[in-house]
Amino acid sequence: MDHDLKSDMPPDSGHIRNEFVAVERYLCREKLHLDNMLSHAVLIVESGMGMLTINSRKYPVSAGRCYYALPSMPVTLEPYFNEVSVIAVHLERLADRERIADSIRYTREYGGFAEWGELEAPTADRLLQLAKEMVQACKKSGQLASAYRDKIFHEWMYELAQANTGQEGKENGNEAMIRRIMRFVDLHYHEELNRNSLAQMAGFSPEYFSVLFKQISGKSLTDYITALRIQHMKERLLFDDIRLSDVAKEVGYKDEYYVSRRFKLEVGMSPTRYVQSSKRIVSLNPHLTMHLLALGIVPAATTAFPWGFGEYEALLHNAGCLCREWTTDFTLQELSALRPDLIIGIDNLEQSRLQDCRRLAPTFVVPWYLTDWRGHFHMLAKITRRTTQEREWTEQFERQLASVRQSLQTSGQLEQTAAIVNIREKTAFLYLNRGMGSQVVYSELNWSPPSSVRKSVVDRAASAIDLAAVLPHFKADRMIVITEPTPLAESRTEAMLAGEHWESYRQQGGQIHRAAMSRWHGYDPLSIMWQLADVKQWIR
Repeated sequence: MDHDLKSDMPPDSGHIRNEFVAVERYLCREKLHLDNMLSHAVLIVESGMGMLTINSRKYPVSAGRCYYALPSMPVTLEPYFNEVSVIAVHLERLADRERIADSIRYTREYGGFAEWGELEAPTADRLLQLAKEMVQACKKSGQLASAYRDKIFHEWMYELAQANTGQEGKENGNEAMIRRIMRFVDLHYHEELNRNSLAQMAGFSPEYFSVLFKQISGKSLTDYITALRIQHMKERLLFDDIRLSDVAKEVGYKDEYYVSRRFKLEVGMSPTRYVQSSKRIVSLNPHLTMHLLALGIVPAATTAFPWGFGEYEALLHNAGCLCREWTTDFTLQELSALRPDLIIGIDNLEQSRLQDCRRLAPTFVVPWYLTDWRGHFHMLAKITRRTTQEREWTEQFERQLASVRQSLQTSGQLEQTAAIVNIREKTAFLYLNRGMGSQVVYSELNWSPPSSVRKSVVDRAASAIDLAAVLPHFKADRMIVITEPTPLAESRTEAMLAGEHWESYRQQGGQIHRAAMSRWHGYDPLSIMWQLADVKQWIR
């Protein structure tokens, strides 16, 4: 690839320019091969967890992490037992080959702006947002859209280059240098690392480097590397079906028997026993806690809905579960004090937060929008080794669902429309997807939303509405009204239902169902079962 370009630049050497080639979003449900990439590629994980292999080297993936492959390097992505969404940005790197008069001839540069493999991404959320904007920009045509895409691309490349090349712009000082070395070790823990080479990289004597590293990291270099390797092994053994010998090689150990002994020394049990043992779990999301409860597991700590966990509240309390209101997250110090064996959350965790959690314990991130509640349930059953309980619960649910559907069929109520209205203190919403019973109403029972609801919500979960517009604009055979359990929200609901449109609706035979938000808010097995039970009562 050669380019002749006019230039007013002075004849310096080593000028490199990056050119945008393409951006693609991949949703990987099974093994994905990207083996014929002729350009440089940077992949950033949007959601999900799994294993990425670049040029035979394996890297664990999670949201916000970033990876770089040189042209023609084979790349393979394997999800754990969930789906992984990645955005791949393809680019050309062009170097000046010769300068003649006012022209520069460029040729393809196969070297990278950083080492291939995992990249540092200290601004992971920002990088991911820019990558998403590139995807959207490429869907538009025209000169302005193309210029906007290039602007985003170069801003994105600047962020990556700043984090991954040279010393420029880096903080000075011993602590800043040691933290740079720590980040380097975080990315290269699976390689052969030694004190002398890292000390030379930092510009310190080996002895002084050792003292500084322990002061700042809290561990000796050897213990720091060992902790990273054991952390990776724990996640791989829990989240994927893999042999100990294979995961040992991934983390840089050659002797499987040494690894088993080292694992037992660090963890207190053999790898096999560790996988099968009960885990002390901290849940960072109340929906996921409801999944655990359906599997017969009470977490050590959880964030909680303002209205609690219904009939399971006493069970959590008696088991000593620490419940934290969901708008106030656990601090890192609080998480550490809880001594978790496993942390679970959804993919709204910031990258820095996720990395902090992973240092404490294996952390499983459920990709919230890549699959439905059944998929979430299956993932958690797999990592907690409760697939038997999952199967039994699912069979029970399917029997209940079949019974309700049969009742609807017999009574001629199967082909009906329904609208779900959620009323809160200052707002109100129409629900169509994921939450407030929409899964049961529209997906399990196949009631239909009015066309006006579809137009209003489209592909979102819900749409904000004015209560005065609910009727007649969103009229359905059944109006399901779910009220936030506060006096103000209850007052707003009563005022709406007392209106003339609602009185007319009742006189015409319309069905109004009042539902408890504590039972209808959740998107999890227990809430789904509660919602189905309420519908069963309504249709009698």
